[in-house]
Amino acid sequence: MKRYYPAFFLIAAPYIFLLIAILAIVLDDGLSNSALNITVISYLVMVAFIFLPNIIFAIYLLVKKGESTRILFWDMVLKLSHIPFFIVILTVGIILSLLLTFTISLLLLLVAVDYLLLLATSSYGIIGIVRARKEKQISLASAIVHIVLHLIFVTDVISALIVYLQSRAAKRKKASAARSTTPRTNYRTAHRTSKAKPKPKPRR
Repeated sequence: MKRYYPAFFLIAAPYIFLLIAILAIVLDDGLSNSALNITVISYLVMVAFIFLPNIIFAIYLLVKKGESTRILFWDMVLKLSHIPFFIVILTVGIILSLLLTFTISLLLLLVAVDYLLLLATSSYGIIGIVRARKEKQISLASAIVHIVLHLIFVTDVISALIVYLQSRAAKRKKASAARSTTPRTNYRTAHRTSKAKPKPKPRR
């Protein structure tokens, strides 16, 4: 689990960003230019120091031949942990549009925040899917479908759950098959064989 410490930062990053944005708006008495600038700067810092390193780390897992099931597990954890964040962003967008204070710049910011976060988390899923395919855990068609679904809102969460369960089931099936093909020694047969062996005659 220690190997996946970048994922912990990715889990927390959106909520820290959201806290900074709320504080900037509240302390500046509204959605002013300065509050928007602080929000944009904090977002760029998050992209540079958390999103990009996590994408690079996911690629590193592919090069180092990381275990597909574990990678897909973290993909699922990341997707589920960010559901509240996406709900908040969607709610904020709807409220602002109803209040007629929704600007193009704010719209682009919200879309960028959501989609780049999706790409950062989906990097784990895509790498895990590629590895699962190489390990013959899923079919080629299934791998292509899951990769596409990982690039779309909502379906990425559903895909993350399904492909993780598929990978885990394939891993357990493979382990069970390996145990069943392992030769087992029949204790009774071995015991009888040892009794049937003639005892060596004592030397004179």
